[in-house]
Parts: sequence; C-alpha cells; structure tokens
Amino acid sequence: MTLIARISKNVVQELKTQAEQSAPDVSNPTGDLFIMKSAPLAGIRLKVPLEAYLANIPRRPDIVPTDDELFAIVVNSEVSLRDGKTFIDGQEVDLLPKL
Repeated sequence: MTLIARISKNVVQELKTQAEQSAPDVSNPTGDLFIMKSAPLAGIRLKVPLEAYLANIPRRPDIVPTDDELFAIVVNSEVSLRDGKTFIDGQEVDLLPKL
C-alpha cells in the first residue's frame, strides 16, 4: 500500500467518526465536504457518481479517490474555508462543483 493510500485510509476512518458527530462544513447537491478537526485534511461524501465528479474537478495529486462507501474522495492537503470559498494549500478550488 502506498503512503498516499495509507494516509487516505486513516483520514477516512477519522472522518467517519466526525461525520457521525457533526454536520458537514459545506453541503450542496454534489456532496458534503468534511474538514477534519484534528488536521487540515478533508473528505467528500459524494451525492453524484464518482466518475462524473472526477470529470468536473481540477486534476490534483492530493485529491484522491478511495474505495470507501461513505467517503469517496479524500483531500490529502491543507483544506480551509474563507468567505464561503474552499482552498487547498492556499489556492482556491471548487471541490463541490455543480454538476
């Protein structure tokens, strides 16, 4: 298992616990974005097919699909929200585009 895959798996486990205890940080018809409380990483609970989602987001090595049923996407970089916008490592990225 690669380092990215191991990080993603650990992130998913923590995000599942967080999702049981709190609402998503951002939610729309595309999915729910959860930013981890213990680290600036994030997970996306998709409401659309994975293939459609991946076709409509920027290609980045830190946006990683998983084989998890609940969190299909993990972002293995610093994720933050400012003024209603989502940022990865300080760069604005639309993680939940309207499809």
